Amino acid sequence: MAESRQTTSKVFCMVMLLSGFLHDYKIVQGQKLWCTAKPSASDVELEANVNYVCNDQHINCSIIYEVGACHFPYTRINHASVVMNLYYQKMRSHAGDCSFKNSALLVITDPSYQNCSHEFSQLK
Repeated sequence: MAESRQTTSKVFCMVMLLSGFLHDYKIVQGQKLWCTAKPSASDVELEANVNYVCNDQHINCSIIYEVGACHFPYTRINHASVVMNLYYQKMRSHAGDCSFKNSALLVITDPSYQNCSHEFSQLK
């Protein structure tokens, strides 16, 4: 249990550091960027983001469905992060496209895992 809290604490510190880092726009040219859900986002916000991207914006979200490469782990934050990033990449990576009413953040660490590959953009 203590190890889990340490890991969570480290992840939280990294997210906060990156959040502040990106907020100040100190990103170098050519930097790879991904849009992910904030760990503090509520389930309601995450569900609304998935619905917005997959239904209202007509983005193909099959990657998070049962046979998709990003279905597992089957969590709202995982599914929301995957589709929020799809939307961000489709919209040509404008910083404002990764806001989702302040429930998202840009990261510079690739969130891809196993067979779930997250597209990325590079700052020009």
